[in-house]
Amino acid sequence: MDQLKPYLAALGKHHFWVVCAVVLILGVVGWRMGTSALEGEYTAGKGKIQQAENMANSVRNYNPHPNQPVLDALNTEHDQVKAVTLQLWQQLYERQSAVTTWPSDVLPSAFNIELVKGLQPGQQIQPADELEPRQLGFYRDYGYQIPATWGEKYDLMRKVRRATGPDDGEEALDADDEEFDIAGVVLWEDYETFADSYRWDLPPRTDQILVAQEDFWVYEALLSIIHEANEGATEHYEANIRQIVALDIAQAALHAPAISIETAQPPNTGVQRNQGKQKLEAPPTTDAPQQQLLRNRYVKFSSSDNPPFGTPQQSPQPGATHNLMPVRMLLYMDQRAIPKLLAACVNSPLLVEPTQVIYYDDEEERDGGGGNQQNNNNRGGDWQFEPGPYACYVDLRGVMLIINPPDTERLAPAEAPGAVPVAAAAP
Repeated sequence: MDQLKPYLAALGKHHFWVVCAVVLILGVVGWRMGTSALEGEYTAGKGKIQQAENMANSVRNYNPHPNQPVLDALNTEHDQVKAVTLQLWQQLYERQSAVTTWPSDVLPSAFNIELVKGLQPGQQIQPADELEPRQLGFYRDYGYQIPATWGEKYDLMRKVRRATGPDDGEEALDADDEEFDIAGVVLWEDYETFADSYRWDLPPRTDQILVAQEDFWVYEALLSIIHEANEGATEHYEANIRQIVALDIAQAALHAPAISIETAQPPNTGVQRNQGKQKLEAPPTTDAPQQQLLRNRYVKFSSSDNPPFGTPQQSPQPGATHNLMPVRMLLYMDQRAIPKLLAACVNSPLLVEPTQVIYYDDEEERDGGGGNQQNNNNRGGDWQFEPGPYACYVDLRGVMLIINPPDTERLAPAEAPGAVPVAAAAP
């Protein structure tokens, strides 16, 4: 105890400074403990405030604000857009319908056209919509005669009976008949045998006649485009387009020989022919007959993928506003009329969007090359054919826009204003 007396004496002597030190230390520790608790409360409170501010900003910045009057106005605006879309869709369909009519002048009156007017190639044929065998037989017996009306309508070159009296009219003759004249301005060698591709030994299925009739409409549209490009021509030498080397549609167009600009050579006339029934019959597969018929018939167009036709589709897309069918025209024509041909494509009721145009200048024949006579004979076959000074081959490929019937149910206006609740539209 005596040993602690010196320390206690020193502590009593300097107790003021000891108390100051203790007070200072306790103050610092208390301040630190107090500020730590306040900092935690501050951070938690700040996070809550920022979260609330963000929620408020998300509502404030949403335009339009999802209250019921705004939603009612949006529904009204949507109905107006639907109405305009339906109106334009209807106009395009009606414009196309003028050239996609079933030929009552060729088919017999016993064939009930009303039964097929509402059917479209590619749609699921319901049992109630299947045509009776008798109706299918009528189309088999008369449908192939439809192309016979194209010769006079589109000025295709053909042999007709020589007029010898007032009662004699145009009548096609056999090739070996000497008593004939040549009518028309544009040569299509496949025209005389084209209809053979659409003859069936047995009555066809309903989906087959729908596809065949659509083929006829597409071919007629292509011939109409060519006829438009030849407007005003009454003689073969006056025509801008003098020969149709090939017309290919659907699968035949997809499989037409690909030609690049670097390796382009004038094709031999008579070699590239219409593929006939290959358009109607797909390669053997395990698919149902209707799926085989429609496989790769239409494409999904993409300018950056698989030009010039886009990506083939296995079947038409249900509910689509239109189908895109690949088409190809290989023509011998006056190269100065190419712009007129392109204009006729986009002005056609069945609009054709050209995606690739390649032409080959026939310089050897125009300049009297060594192969002139042989090529001249090959091009026209049995027909006399004179190349013009600007003659060239034009290979035009593209897609034809075929509008489907308007879907009035899908574009029907909303049942009543305010159908969409506020809670469903809140962000």
